[in-house]
Amino acid sequence: MFFYRHHPEQPQRIFKIFNKHEDLGLVNRCQRIPARMATENELAMCHSVKHIQQMKATADMKPRDLHKLSEEYNSVYLSQQSYRCALLAAGSCFSAVEAVLTGQVNNGVAIVRPPGHHAERESACGFCFFNTAALAARYAQKITHKPPLRVLILDWDVHHGNGTQHIFEDDDSVLYISLHRYDNGTFFPSSEDAAPDRVGVAKGAGFNINVAWSDGRMGDSDYLAAFH
Repeated sequence: MFFYRHHPEQPQRIFKIFNKHEDLGLVNRCQRIPARMATENELAMCHSVKHIQQMKATADMKPRDLHKLSEEYNSVYLSQQSYRCALLAAGSCFSAVEAVLTGQVNNGVAIVRPPGHHAERESACGFCFFNTAALAARYAQKITHKPPLRVLILDWDVHHGNGTQHIFEDDDSVLYISLHRYDNGTFFPSSEDAAPDRVGVAKGAGFNINVAWSDGRMGDSDYLAAFH
């Protein structure tokens, strides 16, 4: 597998996260949960068949075609392994969710890439091919036999999770909270949908919360204030 070492999306990102867990002694305290591939039917809980098939087709594309397709999206890098990696990322999240909901573990963390919160129902975006956060929420609801399961997604990445917001903006069973840098709509993903007045639509009104900062110097005190 080849990657451009100057591109911000590269293997070292996940290595660093895992190594930090090792340094803190967390890995030895955790129960390993086997990874698996997500199925196309599972991906369809949040994505269109057209988008799934487009991503699936990348596994057989030549580098020139992959580069051409990636330019159709916002900040996406594609390789022949992207689809398989995205399936493993989503499937691993499903495994973690199932382990928690069935009582095998009290909580879990999925150290996976590619990430997910920028992926829209119909397209990849911001290094994200499928929206793993949204898929994990839908999977939790699917396997829970005591309806309706209500889910909270707390997204504190520096970027707004545009895809997650759009997938659930009319859904009152999922509360989406995003803490992110906004800069009056100019910070990636550069959309006014990340504004604090976007609170959801229809029955989802009030179930979307954007804590949007227009200053790049947010510190611990800012996050603590937001959480309180």
